[in-house]
Amino acid sequence: MTSTNDMPAPFAKLGTRALVVLTLVNMFNYIDRYVVPPLFESLRNDPVMRHPSDAQLGGLMTAFLVVYMVTSPLFGTLGDRMSRMRLIAFGVALWSLATAIGGLVGSFAALFVARAAVGIGEAAYGTISPAVLADYFAPTTRGRIMSIFYCAIPIGSALGYVLGGTVDSNFGWRAAFFIAGLPGLLLALLAFTVPDPPRGLWDEDPRATPGPTQSKFAFALHAYGALARNRTYVLTCAGLAAYTFALGGIATWLPSFLERTRGVPHAQASSVPGVILVVTGFVGTFAGGWLGDTLLARSRQAYLWLSGIATLAATPIAVLVFTAPSPAVFWSATVVAEILLFASTGPINATTVNVVSPTMRATADLLHPSAGRRAVAAAHRRHLGRLLAWRGRARRACGGVYVRRALALRRPDRRPCRAARGVTRRGDPVRPPSQNPTHRRDARPSAQNAATTAVSTSIV
Repeated sequence: MTSTNDMPAPFAKLGTRALVVLTLVNMFNYIDRYVVPPLFESLRNDPVMRHPSDAQLGGLMTAFLVVYMVTSPLFGTLGDRMSRMRLIAFGVALWSLATAIGGLVGSFAALFVARAAVGIGEAAYGTISPAVLADYFAPTTRGRIMSIFYCAIPIGSALGYVLGGTVDSNFGWRAAFFIAGLPGLLLALLAFTVPDPPRGLWDEDPRATPGPTQSKFAFALHAYGALARNRTYVLTCAGLAAYTFALGGIATWLPSFLERTRGVPHAQASSVPGVILVVTGFVGTFAGGWLGDTLLARSRQAYLWLSGIATLAATPIAVLVFTAPSPAVFWSATVVAEILLFASTGPINATTVNVVSPTMRATADLLHPSAGRRAVAAAHRRHLGRLLAWRGRARRACGGVYVRRALALRRPDRRPCRAARGVTRRGDPVRPPSQNPTHRRDARPSAQNAATTAVSTSIV
């Protein structure tokens, strides 16, 4: 394994710089992604947009996710063969421009295309960044490094909600796209200046990327076959897919749900969950990364055990979050549940880069934590607005999926189907939203519904 003294200059001294730049980029990644849901009600009431339906509004997020999923294999393969930092800079510039263009569109169809283009840019970034960080830092510190990197997810998601709601209330929804997108162009220039480290720099027997005699198609087939045979990798992806299946779309529709069903003011429905998300995400992610690296000295399975146990411990508390009638109990349970859920972020993502070959890390990351689990979320995101009103079944589904994800991560030798089987089969018969007696604009605001973003946004 490479020692610090053997690391080629200038890579030995640039790890911190790369971490700071990529973490900032990751934060704006999620700001640009989650600036959209708080704008749904304004888009619905804008005559220029021709009053889009819930299915059309949900389609804005689905378009992004589907394009992200389709283009991720391309960029994942390119990331294992080309200059990764140049691909990242290209992706950041593309999604930032696409986000800003969203404020100039003159029709809903044009906005749909702009949001789809955001998916292309984020695919070029999201599948490559963890592989770059893995080559800058030793395996024994990757839990903490990934925790810092992924701490940008809750912060960026929360800022997206707050930014979208606040700017929309004061300057209109178009200004929100401008403010969210344009700063990313500066980050693209900054990312372009970060050197791309040699692949496998910190790993035993690092291998060079495939030479010109091996075609991209042959390399991709080899990489996907190797990943499919990697049991730990497959089960980790399966557990996270089950986790995201129930929670992914809730993050998209929560602000609209709070406004329509609970009568929560627009700014509050977008900002309050975000404040909680920032604090708990920061504490939980850092604590999990530090604890995972500490326990790794005692067990090679420490990352997986920590993720599974933390998720299992969060399960009963998360159910209490969705059912507690008292605001005091609700808010306390929300904080504890989120800290436990975020504790697995760093360890589980460090596991991904540790268990695959250095020459396949970008390819591996297109499935974990990116396109693989987001593809599941995309399949139902358009129609989740109806499910949000069916609260009894939604609570049971969320509670069950926490358990399934924890079991998948705790036992890496279990079959993937055990982690994803029957996620939403259980639950009592429910009524459609039109028959819900609380479906009124003047209904009493409920803190119980505001926390859903805090336990779901950062996972998507």
